[in-house]
Amino acid sequence: MTMLRINERTKAALRSLATERGEPMSRVVEELVEAARTEQFFTAADAAYRRLRADPAFELVVVFTDVSETLVALGIAARLAHGLGARIRLVAPQIVPFPAPLEQPPVDPGFAERKFRVIAEQSRVDMMVD
Repeated sequence: MTMLRINERTKAALRSLATERGEPMSRVVEELVEAARTEQFFTAADAAYRRLRADPAFELVVVFTDVSETLVALGIAARLAHGLGARIRLVAPQIVPFPAPLEQPPVDPGFAERKFRVIAEQSRVDMMVD
């Protein structure tokens, strides 16, 4: 058992709350502390949310894996981006075999660009593609 010193005014208020609730004063203190912690958490979360919304550079990044999975991920990203005011960036890595020169990828960049343009149109999500 831990003792806690409080002034008479606070003690009277605590006793009144406990009586109204029909609970022991210790339980009322536990509930009040939990309520204060919950309020503190949501205040911090709200501040973080406001900082994200105020950041014009905030973006959600989706990495292309395959068409169907990427479309699902883009749909989820679109819902998140809408609430946060974020942009979406689709990153489409292209594997280049070790001996191949980087200046001449094995897949025509135009083909890849058309493929990702189709994905962007199907997803109906405003995004940038890298």
